[in-house]
Amino acid sequence: MNDKLVKTFNAVGAKFCKTHRRRTQKLSHHTLNLMAVGRVMKLQSSADLAAYRQLNRRIPKYMRRDLRNFSTAHIEEVIERNQGSKVFARDLSIRNSQLSKLKNECSSIVSGTPEIFSEI
Repeated sequence: MNDKLVKTFNAVGAKFCKTHRRRTQKLSHHTLNLMAVGRVMKLQSSADLAAYRQLNRRIPKYMRRDLRNFSTAHIEEVIERNQGSKVFARDLSIRNSQLSKLKNECSSIVSGTPEIFSEI
């Protein structure tokens, strides 16, 4: 009986509730592959240890590069979608945002402060 109730709730929920937005991938496949190699690497000799150390030095560099590229591309996309960079002007000392409305990917207008910052 409980299984039928759970299945019914899931069916109704899937019908009427939206699914959560999938998180966009910020890291490149190359960086993710390096991380996977580091996880499966076996450390049995000094050469393996040196290679592992070198890999662990390269991964943060690639992560910083990927995050910087993702942020830059996302900000450029938001600026293009909203026709200018002045939408980011805000005075933090007064805690008032000059940005009052913003278009998201679905072309709907977002007007709340938390929603705006989540889009940026």
